[in-house]
Amino acid sequence: MGLTLADIGVSFLPQPFVRPWVERKLLVSLRSNPPLPVLPYCFLHRSDDARSMFPLLLKCVAEEADFTFLAGVVAAKSKND
Repeated sequence: MGLTLADIGVSFLPQPFVRPWVERKLLVSLRSNPPLPVLPYCFLHRSDDARSMFPLLLKCVAEEADFTFLAGVVAAKSKND
């Protein structure tokens, strides 16, 4: 996100998450033609992550992500397994 705001990168993030920056004209929302392909993804976080932005990011992911597509998902083993 920092590189994108510094005009050095491109981000692929949920619209609700970046909306404040787009509204302040710090970022520009782009559409692609053809649309971006469906991408496999996962959302990982540390159980002790107490950063204040984490609940907002989790809310955005829950609203935007389609968790019904689970093909090819492999459960990660913890260090204790």
